[in-house]
Order: sequence, then C-alpha cells, then structure tokens
Amino acid sequence: MFSQSEYQIINIPENSLLLSTNDSFSSNLDYFENDNYSISYLQYPADINFLNFKYQKYSFSFLNFGLIEDSIDNNVINSFNSYEYYLKYKISKFDKYLSTSIGFVYSKIENYTSNALLIDFEKKIELNNFNLNFSLENLGIVLKPYTARESINPYKLQLGLNNISIKSFHLGYDLVYNNFTSSPIHIVSLSKNISNVFKFRISSSTHFKNLKLYDNFKDYLYGVSVGFTLFTNTNKRVDIGFLNLGPSGYVYGITLNL
Repeated sequence: MFSQSEYQIINIPENSLLLSTNDSFSSNLDYFENDNYSISYLQYPADINFLNFKYQKYSFSFLNFGLIEDSIDNNVINSFNSYEYYLKYKISKFDKYLSTSIGFVYSKIENYTSNALLIDFEKKIELNNFNLNFSLENLGIVLKPYTARESINPYKLQLGLNNISIKSFHLGYDLVYNNFTSSPIHIVSLSKNISNVFKFRISSSTHFKNLKLYDNFKDYLYGVSVGFTLFTNTNKRVDIGFLNLGPSGYVYGITLNL
C-alpha cells in the first residue's frame, strides 16, 4: 500500500469515513459542510500511523513511518526517521456543486526531502435516482524532487455513481485512474441506516488484488473495508473504519466530528 507513488500521504484516506468506503465518493453522503472541525487517527501495519486535523476549510495531515533501520546479519548499521505532511485548503465553491482545493505536500526519507504544490477539482451532479461525481486530483508541480531525475506528477482521476437506492440500502460504484497503477481501480460500496444513531458501511476495492493468492475464500476478503457511524443528538458523530490488507494486516481508524 505504501510503495506506489512518491507522496504516499495523498493516496490514502484522510479520515475513518473514507477508510470504511475505500476512499470512494459514497462517503460524500455523510459529509457535513457545517462541521467546524474533526480529528482522525489511522493505524497501519508496521507501526505506521496517520493523523488528520480539519478546521473548516483547512486540513493538516501527518503520516509517520517511524524509525526505519538498515541491518546486516541482524546488526543495525543505520537508522533514520521518515514522515510526510500535507497542508490543504478548500478555496471556494464556484457553484453549488463544484469545489477546488490547493495543497502543499512535504516528504522526508533520511536526509532526502521532496515537496510539491497540488490542486484538486471535484464536481457533483445530482440526478433523480443517483449522484454523479467527478474529480481530478493531485495536479501540480514538484518543487523539489528527491533526486535530480524528473519526478512523476501523481495525478488521480475518479468517477463515481453513488446514492443509488435499492430498498433501504445505498449502493455506490467508483472508477479510479492514476499514473502509478497499471490498470484502473474498481470500488463498490454499500451502506445502510440501521437506526437514527447508527449507520453501517461495507466496501471492496480491486486496488489490493495483488495481495490475493486465490487459494482459499479469505483471499476474497482482501481489500474489503467496513465501518460505522454513531450519531449524537448534539450534531456530533464518531466514525470507525477497518480495512483488510490480507497478509499485511489491518488498518483501523477513528474520527471525531464536531
């Protein structure tokens, strides 16, 4: 999951709601524009952790890879820290359904650093029976690459159909293209309001198909994420999310929205 682009932090969910939907547009159904702030914590395998703080139109994310050690014959010869952070600001909405964000991303591996300026566009169209979403993300320029070689612009193109009602369920489908995977990514999401205070979600993504060995039924659970939201009567909510990475372990996260 952390070996597919130069800036890992821009390709992972920034909160537990997105984690539970595999970063799909179906999570837009539960976003509230009047949220003053939110705090998110995601724990990845190998003691990799992620933090996000959101205040109105501002967002700050921090991805910590921890202490990395080089060793020969079980003897540590070198150790260093690696981390990334991402500052993001939603400029404005040009109309009711179009939004733009700009951001600055910084990455550090030992004594090597890199940074870039990025811009995102997102468009939503509400139709009678479903919503159509389109986004073009991570466009920009690399200000400082790790090395003298030309860096790849880590763009992502995403198209989503969501809020498709099937009885009491909501179905969503996303198609994702980027420049660090050889084939498009397909995401299917399903959600249901269990009660006024509890909502359940489940999602599956082909992004993790390389983890599958197809030797038993457990392989089909790789890339499956689940989550739920607890609502309170004071306009606060808690999002919990889990993602199955197969042999690599699990990702779990919690988000407090106020």
